[in-house]
Amino acid sequence: MFAAFSRANWTCERLTGADRTPDFRVVGPDGPMCVEATTAGPPREQTEAERRKDLLLDAVDTLNCEGFTLGVAVAAVGRTSLAAGPVRRELADWLAGLDPDAVRAAVAGAPADAESDTEAGYPVHVTAREGWTSHGPPTRGIANWPGRSAA
Repeated sequence: MFAAFSRANWTCERLTGADRTPDFRVVGPDGPMCVEATTAGPPREQTEAERRKDLLLDAVDTLNCEGFTLGVAVAAVGRTSLAAGPVRRELADWLAGLDPDAVRAAVAGAPADAESDTEAGYPVHVTAREGWTSHGPPTRGIANWPGRSAA
């Protein structure tokens, strides 16, 4: 805004001090006025929560799922970043305990019009800690992988 007023040949004066409200004073053809500039966008808390969630999802994306495709939905984001290591270990331990053939059989026997992953036969793991809640099933991409027969 300062640059726009300056290009329009208005006289601009930046205000200084501990409390810079308003940001600057401009003088134009009709006299002086004070200007307070703000930006439009989502609230800072929302963008910080999205950043924390993205960091967690990026860490989970690098998890070796041994033939499963893991879907993760974050239902609640905590006020601080969640240490990805313990969540990754928890998910890895859960996946290691799943029998891919049993999961495949459960999915094959589920109703075709199932509305949730659980109804569709997929096991679901819920992680809840430090204000975070997420759940993740191995998703529908488990048809065939080395060492396992196709359904």
